[in-house]
Amino acid sequence: MPNNINRHAEQAARLLVDAFADDNARFADITRRGQRHFEKRDWLAARRDAVARIEL
Repeated sequence: MPNNINRHAEQAARLLVDAFADDNARFADITRRGQRHFEKRDWLAARRDAVARIEL
């Protein structure tokens, strides 16, 4: 029984780490895009990027 619990815990931990890494990468992508929009003074696109980060 303890082996099953450890295996399930390891699987759950892997899922959490993978999900965090995915969200972190998506956040970084949106942030880079947002910086480009800000630097171009494309305020509407910059606002959409800010909303996208919040909704992530």
